[in-house]
Amino acid sequence: MLVIWYTTIMDQVFDLPPAGAMIGRWSVDRYLNFLAVPALGAALAAHILVWLEVSASFIVAAEVLFFLIIGFRMAAHQGQRTEVLTAGAMIGMAVGFGASLAKFLLQPQLVTLINIISETLLTALIGSLLGVIALIARRLAIR
Repeated sequence: MLVIWYTTIMDQVFDLPPAGAMIGRWSVDRYLNFLAVPALGAALAAHILVWLEVSASFIVAAEVLFFLIIGFRMAAHQGQRTEVLTAGAMIGMAVGFGASLAKFLLQPQLVTLINIISETLLTALIGSLLGVIALIARRLAIR
């Protein structure tokens, strides 16, 4: 029974999409090329800001500004709703993970360990929503 369960799980793990897989109208490679440096930079910045114990309102304001900038950049590069939602989620996951990891390293407790998952997912959701708001604002500004 355990072997069947393990085989099923491992089949799903190794069943990754091919390199030419598409999310919306963009390939996975295009997302990685477009978002790798900003995602790592934002995650590192969030990690450092939390580590330096900067006020939470400043960190949230910086994250909001960054998500809006990413949304405007995606719109400038012909990104539509699906692409902006995906990019916002990817960047949000990186930022949320960086910030929550720093919180866990400062206070290694069970609550902050659980916070790694919850803050990462919540920041991904907020990143997606703010990216779409920036996309809508850019489209309204063009008209």
